[in-house]
Amino acid sequence: MLALCMLMQSCAMDDERDLCCRIASVTFRYQYRGADRYGEYVKSTRLLLFDAEGRFMSELDPNPGHPQQVTFRNFDPGIYTLVCIGNLEDYGTLEHHEKEGLRAMRLRITDLHPDFPEHFSSGDPLYWGECTFQIPEDGRREYFGEMANIHCKLYVHVEWEEKAPFDSGYHFRLAKIGSEMEMHGGNAYELTPHRFPPVYPYDAAMMQRSNLSNASLNSAMLTLRWTDDEIPMLWVMHENVPLINPVNLKEVFHKWGWRPSLAEVQEYKISIKIRPDGSFVIKSGLSIDVPDWEEGGSVG
Repeated sequence: MLALCMLMQSCAMDDERDLCCRIASVTFRYQYRGADRYGEYVKSTRLLLFDAEGRFMSELDPNPGHPQQVTFRNFDPGIYTLVCIGNLEDYGTLEHHEKEGLRAMRLRITDLHPDFPEHFSSGDPLYWGECTFQIPEDGRREYFGEMANIHCKLYVHVEWEEKAPFDSGYHFRLAKIGSEMEMHGGNAYELTPHRFPPVYPYDAAMMQRSNLSNASLNSAMLTLRWTDDEIPMLWVMHENVPLINPVNLKEVFHKWGWRPSLAEVQEYKISIKIRPDGSFVIKSGLSIDVPDWEEGGSVG
């Protein structure tokens, strides 16, 4: 299937640069808030090319000076698929595509926290796109691939009704987060114009340290995308000891009507206030002055 936008362009037969006009270019873009925000959000890319049968061919570099575009010359006419992955640094590794092809390609999270065995670190702000295109027998064609935001970012603010119990040693824990994600569009679901490959399994946990500042904790934690049914549990901890009962974010999200499965951008902000007896209240947003706290639970 030739997906996404395609523009036909004429071929100048007397222009040697056209190489008999067997040319195709693919430009990836990230449409957000009414504009292409690729350059704002995508800082590095990996570009992987597959043939019509889904066999891996090579990893490519973008056009010089145009980091979101690849131009294909001297390729045999036919159907190809180009996958673009944005901002993947140390968070995970791409697997299975070199031997098993496109429909087997997965991202496996591998970045373990140096201080907490069996826990991942906070992730990369990942983006993904896939474009199937055709190099013609003659003529020149231009294709556009749509990038999708495939990470979730949770901002957490914690304060105490009275003095914080410790000066340092705090960290947050998220459990039941995704550890792998498909990196092809075969099973992706669509929120036009974006498509989102599935994450599974949700069997991992992550830790993130947080420094006490102005008598409060503030952190931003990144994971793979969540769904309405797969929303993690949150712990506020001090040196591996929970300070409160775990926060059931799934119950909180459902109560507030937050639907990750329907969100093109998953970015959430919550605040927690801990009482002297270990119970806590919770609310949306990071402003501590708005009087809309809800009961959250207690220790023990």
